[in-house]
Amino acid sequence: MWDQKTGNSEGKSREKFDPKFYTNRKDDENPGFIFSLTSTKVLVEALKGDFDIIYLVRRELANRGQDSQGRWVGFEEAKNIHRV
Repeated sequence: MWDQKTGNSEGKSREKFDPKFYTNRKDDENPGFIFSLTSTKVLVEALKGDFDIIYLVRRELANRGQDSQGRWVGFEEAKNIHRV
């Protein structure tokens, strides 16, 4: 989590991403590149908490008809699972 007052991110969030686990993945499956095409404006708004990134991920999975493991469950079930 980002602490706006100190300008630091919580160590726990950095520990969740270790690049060595993703080096053999294709770029589109590597979380290190997830925001490379995202505008700076959107990144800054996300950092400030102007919107909920996790909600957007849940909504996208629901739109794909997938559960939280990426398994196809159908659109209605996915909406229920993700509460969107």
